Amino acid sequence: LSVRDLSAKKIRGVNFTVKAGETLGIGGLAGSGRSEILRVLAGAQRRASGTIELHGNVHLPKSVGSAQTDRVVLVPQERRRDGLIPGSILSNIVITTLSKLTNFGFFSSTRMERKMGQAAWVKFDIRGKSLAQEIFTLSGGNQQKVVLAKFLALSPSLLLIDEPTKGVDVTTRSEIYRLLAELAAQGMSIIVVSSELTELLAISHRVLVMHEGRQVSILESSTTTEAEALLACYGRTA
Repeated sequence: LSVRDLSAKKIRGVNFTVKAGETLGIGGLAGSGRSEILRVLAGAQRRASGTIELHGNVHLPKSVGSAQTDRVVLVPQERRRDGLIPGSILSNIVITTLSKLTNFGFFSSTRMERKMGQAAWVKFDIRGKSLAQEIFTLSGGNQQKVVLAKFLALSPSLLLIDEPTKGVDVTTRSEIYRLLAELAAQGMSIIVVSSELTELLAISHRVLVMHEGRQVSILESSTTTEAEALLACYGRTA
């Protein structure tokens, strides 16, 4: 991914690249424009100017659906509002691939849905009574696991994830960190937005810092302290 001079409603002149297998963190104070970058890349918001290239091709999605066609997927910050629907765990896991599954006919698609749900149940270690359980009766951590299963079913080459550990327990947080590391090791490009600098420095190779809609710096996680990153969030550098 290559982004040059990207501007939108709240951001101006943002530049960065993300290689295959790399995790880029985006930090900054609330309202700095960090989440807007993800929304533009995911087709949820239009850019004003600038260029975006993905695998050497122009990437200008007109909708979330067109971005997903390019295998760019956004895991939203507000999982209850934007990431889940009322219903069972199973229905939430398979909803993103439902149109593909129904092409196999009713009985075949039902079997495939259950097989897909059971695989996700094991892979993401979802803790619940069964796949038929109502999604909103799960803990926050298990809801987040279902959200991740749902969007990763789209097989993204670029995963955008906003506040991945918001409202989850310590154990689930560690599991999410491990999952993101595994995905990057498999060659997936990942961009993570988080309000927690310690989190960004721990799970990202580099951290892009935003301040009042503008890019302050891109920091190497391995050589940057939390104090230095915090200083950048206020528009200053050490």
